[in-house]
Amino acid sequence: MGSVFDTLKRYPDNVYVHFTKGVSNKSGTSDKILQQPKIGMKIGMQSHCDPIAIYAFPKQYVLSPQFSDNSHFYRMEYIYIIQPKSGQNILNLSKMTEIQGYNLSQQMGLEDEWLSTRSDGNGRIPGSAFYEMLKQIFKKRGLNKNFIYNQYLRKAGIDALLDNGSGIFHQNEKYQIAFINPNGYQILDLIENPIARGISHKKIAYKIINTIASEILGKYTISSNKHYHQFNVYANGQYKNKPINIYLYYYYEGTGSTFHAKVGLSSHYLTNNLPSFDITVPHGKEFDVNKECKLIAIAMQNELEKSSLRPSKKRIVANFSNKIAKILGYTKMPALDEETATLTRHYKKGKFRFNFRYSAINKEYNLSVLIETKGLYSAVIDGKINIPEDEIKDPKVLAEPYLEKALDDLKERIYMLYNPNRETHGDKMYAFDYAEKGRQLLDFLEFIKNKFAITVS
Repeated sequence: MGSVFDTLKRYPDNVYVHFTKGVSNKSGTSDKILQQPKIGMKIGMQSHCDPIAIYAFPKQYVLSPQFSDNSHFYRMEYIYIIQPKSGQNILNLSKMTEIQGYNLSQQMGLEDEWLSTRSDGNGRIPGSAFYEMLKQIFKKRGLNKNFIYNQYLRKAGIDALLDNGSGIFHQNEKYQIAFINPNGYQILDLIENPIARGISHKKIAYKIINTIASEILGKYTISSNKHYHQFNVYANGQYKNKPINIYLYYYYEGTGSTFHAKVGLSSHYLTNNLPSFDITVPHGKEFDVNKECKLIAIAMQNELEKSSLRPSKKRIVANFSNKIAKILGYTKMPALDEETATLTRHYKKGKFRFNFRYSAINKEYNLSVLIETKGLYSAVIDGKINIPEDEIKDPKVLAEPYLEKALDDLKERIYMLYNPNRETHGDKMYAFDYAEKGRQLLDFLEFIKNKFAITVS
């Protein structure tokens, strides 16, 4: 980022820096996806409640050591240097006074809400209280949470909001400006970020697993999911008429841009664990995917040849599986092929989906609650419970207590990760988002409990 910082230092202090990945544009002459620079409005994520605006950081903040806490911005493809146009009404939330907050709330028709906010004794500075007041309006009036800010700020003639070190927008991004007026700034410079050039982690991952799967499996299907900061890609196919799964795990790095991944094989038919392989690709360095991954594929095949595979069994019928099937709502016990040997159910309500999976081979429950964003599901909480061999064979053992324990475990994880009872204090408004998500998860768990007719303590 040295050259970028050098360029930024040449501009006056009243400029701001906007980081963006640009937009994808497919070339008309090839299949290559090109990135093109574009500065645009941030609509806002489901987990956030922010104005629809152009967000940028003050010059001095970007040049300071504090900005390293947000080092993921360093890998954005394009960096805009922008400046407010003359005559823009910029509201500095960090310096807002009580009188200013009261006058603005009157202009917006929110005088009662302001007085209520200031009488709750939470100790917020006026700017934080003003921002929180707008945030709460959508809950009370059932309006779109991101549009609320813009609707009321326009009433008061405000073109931009400035958070000058108070962490009002976000605790990890304490200095930033939000241009509510899309025409309220001018672009001074556009810099192509040299650090961001090169192939993305996602593209590397898919190239690696496609190359290896082509060598070992021939025909296969690709699937993927995300668990917190870990991304998982799978290739599913057959090897010697046995189902084989090739997995690749990689992490989104918080700092630096080196690609680290672990790739390996798994199958219910394997009687022993096969070694996994580590792949490291330094950012900006050439990586011959075909050459390197074909060597890994050969090593994997050698391990497969040396390992012993379980013989196929036509059917697995277990007394315990019958009990689970009844809980899941099967009217007739399904025959379990050994290729899957699982009973699975998905329940969806709103943005949440519950996955239940019982494996007759591994004798374990896998449960997860996923949240949908942009049509894709990612895990919010998950759990696993193993069933002792001697108990699963005992015809007197009931399945319900194990499922009850699994659901209780999910409930405990909700309290541990999201703390639905947490109060919002000071400027830590993100606490509300997590607590609210926790409460929604508990409601969803109650919905699942009723589906299974299981008591969750």
